[in-house]
Amino acid sequence: MNVYIIGVGPGNGRYLIKESEEKIENADIIIGAKRLIKPYCNKKTFAAITPFDIISIIKSNNQCENIAVLMSGDASFYSGTKKLVLELEKEKIKYNILPGISSVSYMSAKTGVPLDEAGFLSLHGRKMSIMGTILSSRYTYILTQSDCGIICQRLQKIGFGGFKVYIGENLSLENEKITCDYAKNLTEYESCGLCVMLVENNEKLIDGIAGIPDENFIRGNVPMTKREIRASIASRMHVSKNECIYDIGAGTGSVSIELALADYMGTVYAIEENEEACALIKENSDKFGTDNIQIVNGRAQEKINELPAPDSVFIGGSKGMLKDIIDQLIRKNPSVHIVMTAVTMETLNEALEYLEINFQKVETVCIAVTNVVKRGRYHMPDVQNPVFIIDAR
Repeated sequence: MNVYIIGVGPGNGRYLIKESEEKIENADIIIGAKRLIKPYCNKKTFAAITPFDIISIIKSNNQCENIAVLMSGDASFYSGTKKLVLELEKEKIKYNILPGISSVSYMSAKTGVPLDEAGFLSLHGRKMSIMGTILSSRYTYILTQSDCGIICQRLQKIGFGGFKVYIGENLSLENEKITCDYAKNLTEYESCGLCVMLVENNEKLIDGIAGIPDENFIRGNVPMTKREIRASIASRMHVSKNECIYDIGAGTGSVSIELALADYMGTVYAIEENEEACALIKENSDKFGTDNIQIVNGRAQEKINELPAPDSVFIGGSKGMLKDIIDQLIRKNPSVHIVMTAVTMETLNEALEYLEINFQKVETVCIAVTNVVKRGRYHMPDVQNPVFIIDAR
């Protein structure tokens, strides 16, 4: 039995590669979404999308010599192929993958915007921050549905209404439509069905998110971790792609936002008791477009058990419950990575005493920031209180 996972391209049959066309023609059965199998009504077809359903059909037809499983676009780019392959390997079913022309490749050819300088996002069935990619990429291709106008609203709201946007609908089909305008002019745009959205960053690229200027945050009366300390925390956290992150004692959300931008595919849980602070976190999160921040209002030691196990945790404030919080974090994930700050020797000593018992590697650094301010014709040092940063792995 030969199973072929075939990327059928953006929609028009003319963009199906020759080898894939031959495999489909020679297939005993064809499996795929209804819209993908529709052109092959002269063959024996099965409508299925989930790996479970596809494998059930394959097993029920194991007497067939050739089976074609159709995937939209390129079978190797934001495709259901990934999950299907995992299940096929579990069942010890051999397979071959045939690539297709992705909607992004098609859009690139139509607009003349190269792929080699681009970032890529898929918002199909997922919620994430798009700003980390948009700010650090000259071009960003976004696979989305009928929410292009909403995305343009977000760009306008956080000050990027001047970014050029392309919206590609029904690509390769007779009713293909590609729209080009500035985001500020597309906030009410109503797109239909699956779309490819292309955002051009025509301002200075941000290569490293860490260290956002303090004045960029909405402040209120809630304490905020200052820029230089935040940059060091972000460096110590060194979050990876798709992590679950806690920011305990989140304050205005400045650290949460740095981490959410650094890991736009992950989720940051901003845990904060103060309701005014939670409102500020929401305002700042909206300003920076960080949809991957979940605000958790309440005491950390009560809320941790309700949350998914964390990969990394920043503790900015523990309200005297540090040991209880650390115990809970270790129970949730024995390999959790914790970074925390302390401004008093008592907090530092308590943290070191407890962390060194439970973690293999504990590092501490003391950072003292001195700003130089101009007073009249003189420049004077403005010394800030030193802050200890503890990194426990």
